[in-house]
Amino acid sequence: MLADPTELSGVLNKALEALKSIRVSGLSESESIRRAMDEFRQTTDPVAVWLDRNTVLEPDALIPADRLWQDYNQDCVAKGRPTVSKTALGRAIAQLRPSVEKRQRTVNDRLSWCYVGIGLIEKDST
Repeated sequence: MLADPTELSGVLNKALEALKSIRVSGLSESESIRRAMDEFRQTTDPVAVWLDRNTVLEPDALIPADRLWQDYNQDCVAKGRPTVSKTALGRAIAQLRPSVEKRQRTVNDRLSWCYVGIGLIEKDST
């Protein structure tokens, strides 16, 4: 039916009407669309999703690189996802959180490589 020029013209008119409405009020997102997009993002970029949910960007925040890597991989194991190497996580952090720097800092009287500018969100244990 869409091969008929009159049908195509009708479809175009409907699309132009919808465009006017979108320009005025914008697109809306249903809860099911948000869930589907979140699921897609978790599948395609699990590090970004984990960082969004478990970390906070603060200039004075500091976390040892080993601790961040361990926490991320523990979450992966718990959720049945593949773990990542320290190098892969470091690359992801550099790309996803460009303001975060990797520096040596003294933590618990030991010199350690740390991510500066990012911290873990403390989870309630209740």
